Amino acid sequence: MAWGNAKSDGGKAYGLGIVTHNDEFFVGWSESEVRVRVQMMASETISDDETRASLPVEDSPYRNTARERGKVRKSDWANKIWKLYYRPFDWRYIYYEPDLMEIGRGGASRGVMPRIGQNNRVLMVSRGFEIEQFEHVLVANTVTVHHAATRKEGNYTFPLYLYSDPAKPGLWGAEEAPSSGPGGRRANLAPEFVAAMAGRLGLRWVADGRGDRVATFGPEDVFSYIYAIFHAPGYRARYADFLKSDFPRVPLTSNVALFRALCGLGDRMVALHLLEAEGDPAGRPSFPVPGDNRMEQARYVEPDGEHGRRGQVYINATQYFEGVEPEVWEFHIGGYQVAEKWLKDRKGRTLSYDDIEHYQKTIAALTETAARMERVDEVIEEAGGWPLG
Repeated sequence: MAWGNAKSDGGKAYGLGIVTHNDEFFVGWSESEVRVRVQMMASETISDDETRASLPVEDSPYRNTARERGKVRKSDWANKIWKLYYRPFDWRYIYYEPDLMEIGRGGASRGVMPRIGQNNRVLMVSRGFEIEQFEHVLVANTVTVHHAATRKEGNYTFPLYLYSDPAKPGLWGAEEAPSSGPGGRRANLAPEFVAAMAGRLGLRWVADGRGDRVATFGPEDVFSYIYAIFHAPGYRARYADFLKSDFPRVPLTSNVALFRALCGLGDRMVALHLLEAEGDPAGRPSFPVPGDNRMEQARYVEPDGEHGRRGQVYINATQYFEGVEPEVWEFHIGGYQVAEKWLKDRKGRTLSYDDIEHYQKTIAALTETAARMERVDEVIEEAGGWPLG
């Protein structure tokens, strides 16, 4: 990997996503929902028994409600409710207090996870996989959980930038002081990797942001290049055996035109996957039938060209999204069938206007992603194919 050079508490510049062991308490659909729970946990007027009766918390040999409530009261809990990347294309909210969690407690995770108010990107990948093919790659812009991008294996998070932490003065080695980037950040890329890429491309490295991709390149160009490579079907097939047992590796190229093309494709996929860019309108499904928007059961109906019917995803007996192609309905990331998973997790809920629009954007993003992945293979073949020259 290109990451792993910074000195954090755990000696690594990457870490596993958060494991709370009690998502029902720590994670919610909205900031206000989480805030109400934590406020009750911190209350001085509500007894421990009332707390256990009202919240999804209980005592065990490893957990004591009174002790945990004391930790909450001492923490700055009102400022620790953050947006969370929970599942593919599924953002929620979390009360992020590392000292109350299993993974997320100290170590590398404190330094590598992007914090509120910081503009960052995190690559999520698995270290090996168990299913038929490698599809365990996704991008986040918030803190993430352990299974945000991988259903069975668990995902590691590799942030593009690391930020200095005034509360943790030992986070950085003296010889690795943060750069003067925004917020005191520095690129979380191994110097040896950067030097090798610069040497191959003949481009000058800029320490923050993007280069012009003609004479210079920067951390965000590297991130986009890697994101495109890891989504290439040819890469996944060629290195399938290796990918089953270790982190994906980054092949370098000396072809600047290829590098530039892959950066452009990666830029677009990153924006699509963060829903920061509209997908192709042709891939955006309609939601034509009014109703109560109750999510009861996700059911797919194949297109029927003879009768002019496009692919439909039903959420109840009468309402559906129309215009979802079979390959998009079947699109998987890390073992998750994304278009189905997002809806199944909302079973029993009423979809809001924002929920409906979010799902439409997700389908459009997945539709374009499939085409962009094929285009990555095409530009690599046009440049001479594998291995990269």
